[in-house]
Amino acid sequence: MNGGAAFRVEHSFVASSEKHMFKKERMMVVHIVMFKFKEENKQPNIIQAKQMLENLLGAVPTLRSIDVGINFAQEERAMDLSIITTFENRAALEAYAVHSEHLKVVDFIKQVVEYSKVVDYERSDA
Repeated sequence: MNGGAAFRVEHSFVASSEKHMFKKERMMVVHIVMFKFKEENKQPNIIQAKQMLENLLGAVPTLRSIDVGINFAQEERAMDLSIITTFENRAALEAYAVHSEHLKVVDFIKQVVEYSKVVDYERSDA
């Protein structure tokens, strides 16, 4: 019995390795932004920004997914709100950046945020 289980694990590993050897991996772009909000009207502004950001899904065709989170950590280094978005490729991210619905959100956020940090990277879409 144990020999059969070991064989299945080994076989699964080989199949996985072959997939990566012979199939070209599709890449996707991940765009992460973290925001530090101004103290004035902080909580209502965070909630409004979260709703506006979530509403971009479906409104911006190149946006594949969005996860918007309000921070609960009380550390000094903590940010207030973060987004994790995914796109088919860099061109899709660039199209999102200039889309009119996204720019409306950017205009609001620029008014209520002290600063933001961004990370963009590519990863396998496996």
